[in-house]
Amino acid sequence: MKKLCLAALIAAALASCSQNENQLRPGEKYTIDTIMYREYRKIDSMVKSECDKVSDGIFRKAYDSLLRIRVRDISSIKGDGRPPVENKFPEAVRKVDKKEEIRK
Repeated sequence: MKKLCLAALIAAALASCSQNENQLRPGEKYTIDTIMYREYRKIDSMVKSECDKVSDGIFRKAYDSLLRIRVRDISSIKGDGRPPVENKFPEAVRKVDKKEEIRK
């Protein structure tokens, strides 16, 4: 009987040792995947918030610079808001006509 128990014990010990010791069990895989997914979500949210800050800054600077340029352009076209003393349009048309005649 002792020999049989000893043989059963040795057989159980040998059966428990297998080639798959380096592989993860399904529960361990699930746990690791869950932890990695949570860490990925944290990192992704941090990266997204930093990218949003940078892109907002770029858009704000571009808008401000375009706004300054457009205000300058509009004020140069409109002038200071007062109507012109004399009508310069016919004179400008005559200059254009003269340039076209010279080209011909």
